[in-house]
Amino acid sequence: GRSETIRLKKKLEQDINELEVALDVANRGRADAEKSCKKFQLDLKDIQTSLEDEVRQRDDLREQHALSERRCTMLNGEIEEMRTLLEQAERGRKSAEGELLEAADRVNELSASNAHAHAQKRKLEGDLSSLNSDLEEASNELRSAEERSKK
Repeated sequence: GRSETIRLKKKLEQDINELEVALDVANRGRADAEKSCKKFQLDLKDIQTSLEDEVRQRDDLREQHALSERRCTMLNGEIEEMRTLLEQAERGRKSAEGELLEAADRVNELSASNAHAHAQKRKLEGDLSSLNSDLEEASNELRSAEERSKK
């Protein structure tokens, strides 16, 4: 009886000790698990913040890319417009060069015509001077002949 009760009491005390040790181990495990859980929650929060930053940066980059694309399209349009204007200016320059050559030819023609007219004028002035001399000589001869005929 009594020895059985003592043995049972020792067995129960040993079981209680083992349960207390197991409880301590379980409590430490729980505390470690809570620490790990908190660490994971902080890590998750950091990852979420990083993700939000990355998403924001991606959106900013997309917006910058869209702006760059629009600017590129606009600049390409301006380049095409400038090419068109350059081609028009080149055609205008060639046309003006042609007109200049035609005008230079016309100036040369007019200069030659003017020189010919001056030469004709000098010849006609010389002829007129000769005719005036001949007329004056004839007039003098006529007067002399009239005076001789009056005598």
